[in-house]
Amino acid sequence: MASIASSSTSKICPVCNVKPTKYTCPGCETPTCSLPCSKAHKERTRCTGQRNKAKYVPMNRYGWGEMMRDYTYLEDVGRKVSLFVLFFFFGF
Repeated sequence: MASIASSSTSKICPVCNVKPTKYTCPGCETPTCSLPCSKAHKERTRCTGQRNKAKYVPMNRYGWGEMMRDYTYLEDVGRKVSLFVLFFFFGF
């Protein structure tokens, strides 16, 4: 009985309307079931699939993963600023 209950709560892929979803698009959070459906979703909606790094995340959804994404983003910005300073001011 537990497997029936869990399968009834799983979402069906909105692209093919056949299989249960396994993946989520980082760009728009559309659930998909496979790589072909993910590609079809991107073609139909012109979604880039790129996560919005500056998107607001409410505190009740903010966890370790979000913190690490923020940390990585800030490290990347710091590297780019350092490179800009080196090239612009010192000509390296």
